[in-house]
Amino acid sequence: MSNFKNEKATETFEVLYLNPLSDPDYNKSFADSLKQYKYDSTSLDVACFQPTTNLPKTLDNLGFRPYEGLVIEPIVQVARLGSIANPKKKYDAMVIGCFYDPALIDSRTISGDMAVIVPCQASCQIAVNVSNKFSIIIGMDYWEDQMRETVYNYGYRDHLVSFEILGIPADQLPVDPTKTLAAIKQAAVDAVNKGAESIVLGCTLETGTFSEVETYLQGIFNCHIPVIDPSIAALKTAEHMAMNKGIWSMSHIHGMQQPSEGDLKKFGIYQTPYVLSNIINEPAKVSELEFDK
Repeated sequence: MSNFKNEKATETFEVLYLNPLSDPDYNKSFADSLKQYKYDSTSLDVACFQPTTNLPKTLDNLGFRPYEGLVIEPIVQVARLGSIANPKKKYDAMVIGCFYDPALIDSRTISGDMAVIVPCQASCQIAVNVSNKFSIIIGMDYWEDQMRETVYNYGYRDHLVSFEILGIPADQLPVDPTKTLAAIKQAAVDAVNKGAESIVLGCTLETGTFSEVETYLQGIFNCHIPVIDPSIAALKTAEHMAMNKGIWSMSHIHGMQQPSEGDLKKFGIYQTPYVLSNIINEPAKVSELEFDK
């Protein structure tokens, strides 16, 4: 292994956090939350879709499956930035910022060497790194079937204790932060009483609450109980993949095989780089560091 002692680390990494909506109102809240936790070496873009005929500007949640259906194609178009010949900007990793993990495999099979990360998968992996069993706090009961199917498909069936339901739709979670936080705290207590050893917040719009919930649980149970913010979990996973792209990158065989450039050109699809909307950039802070490896 190479000896990096006394080498100057000035490399930066480009990460995209995709707000998978055409409503840009959430971009700032995501950026404000995530900039506190990103590495200095990460240049983070938070962006959303351009409104189109099929994607109204007012689309502000993916709570129902038909809404999710509207964003599958633009998500894949954004993922294509990783393999298209001349994108305006090259990203090392992107996050699809919805806990449903929409269009994940579709995106990974067209993203080239750009890692595609999703909040549910990232959160579940972190949950089993810090505990044996976890519960997921979700907004509405009609989210559960799809999320349960997703969690089981990822292989975490035996680790999942429960889904705890707030009774608050996704677009209402940020409206009354005090009400939302109180509901999350009670749901977290209920989950721990059922056997959960960590808590996963099951919507990216629950961002910004995890530390207060952890403090509350500490006061109730007199011990540390991890509470996992899915947006932060996805960001940190994306950063990890970006920084280690020279070691691990996307598989492109069997079920992960990429469509051929010949087919894409013949069909006239995915030829033009997708133009993101309302980009907020949190720049990298490059410093000259000395480190050992």
